[in-house]
Amino acid sequence: MDQRLPKPALPGRNAALLFDLDGTLVPFADDPSRVALPDELRRILVHVRDLLDGALGIISGRGIDDLDAIVQIPRIAAAGLHGGEWRTADGQRAELPIHRPIIEAALRHAHHRMDTRSGLLIEDKGSSIALHFRQCPDKRESVEQVAFDLLRISGSGFELQQGNCVIELKPAGVDKGTALHRLMESTPFQGRNPWFIGDDRTDEHAFECVNRLGGSSVVVGSRRPTAARAALANPNSVRRWLGRMIVNLDTTAGDSPA
Repeated sequence: MDQRLPKPALPGRNAALLFDLDGTLVPFADDPSRVALPDELRRILVHVRDLLDGALGIISGRGIDDLDAIVQIPRIAAAGLHGGEWRTADGQRAELPIHRPIIEAALRHAHHRMDTRSGLLIEDKGSSIALHFRQCPDKRESVEQVAFDLLRISGSGFELQQGNCVIELKPAGVDKGTALHRLMESTPFQGRNPWFIGDDRTDEHAFECVNRLGGSSVVVGSRRPTAARAALANPNSVRRWLGRMIVNLDTTAGDSPA
């Protein structure tokens, strides 16, 4: 946690809360497929969403189907693949075009160049490719070289996104900032005070976007430079903050939104 940043205030009833998942609501796992959302945290999120009239959602680098399998909260608003796909709170779902022939060519090269037996992981997300090296951080440089090769193969319509022990090839111009802006234009988020809580470099676009909208940006557990304006130490701190938020919102339930 960046000690220079203050702890966040407690959102009021006119807030719209948007969270990253990995590293924010739950700790990172060596294998992304093994991440799970605790039942207690799920109940907390549902309670907060109800108090905010549905204005709570998830923005992640994961796909929405993957998010749903982990979060297991029906009808939750979500943006996946860094904004490459999205679902509003009323269930309407859309996605940007997927360039599978390009992705498949890049995948073949990644599998040819990377030895996954050593702990490296190649994740095919449909419209993007994530190269994970959490189990072997000493291989960062070799993974970066493969990522640059994938960018050369894929062309100007793609870009690289650095994350926490991951490098991702994704469509250019798609990020969590555009995802946040899109969800904030939908019901019931529209007209509310936006909050975004995230931890990683991939969340910086969302921090910058929510700052421009006059909202509140909260980084979790980071010591790097960030656009966020408040900080929490780790996912457990996020859970405790949510608990205090429930108490605060419950006690103001009869008041007018602020």
